[in-house]
Amino acid sequence: MILEDLSAESRYTLQPAYYEINLRGKYARDNESSEMLDIILNNTAHDIGNVYDFGSFSSTTFWRYGRDMVINWASNFERYAERMERDIQRTIEAYENNE
Repeated sequence: MILEDLSAESRYTLQPAYYEINLRGKYARDNESSEMLDIILNNTAHDIGNVYDFGSFSSTTFWRYGRDMVINWASNFERYAERMERDIQRTIEAYENNE
């Protein structure tokens, strides 16, 4: 729990310091580089489905798509739906048990 709190707090202390001192100060070559970093960091999103890979849907689907370059998304989703639901429920239960 302590490590989780420290990690969360680093978002407000460590990341901004690293960003200002290193990325903007030492490594940015010009103002455009700093502006580009602002655009990138202000527009990031994390797909929870990719993070947790419920039912191995993301990893296997994108591996197959990369290999075959063709995939029927609807039938592929149906194939993994039950496993994804099970994994989502397990994740919810794990969070509820750690309150």
